Amino acid sequence: MQIAAALVNSANFLQAYPNVQCTLFNVNGQTIAARIFEPREYLTDDTSVSAGMSPEIETQIQLDVLAPNEAAVSFEFKFF
Repeated sequence: MQIAAALVNSANFLQAYPNVQCTLFNVNGQTIAARIFEPREYLTDDTSVSAGMSPEIETQIQLDVLAPNEAAVSFEFKFF
């Protein structure tokens, strides 16, 4: 399963790219899968991780997730 999203640094200063935790939930709200992605895993090869996120610039990301046996009906992102 591929999840596409956009990150935007809404601060008025440069920030490091965050780790992204993606959690998938079943119909009962139970966690069925979770994974933490480091910036080098979700950024394209031409994006410099060390350069950081510039203010107000949208960065497209893609998360490759192994689909669990049980159907995921919702998800949650956490950034740290």
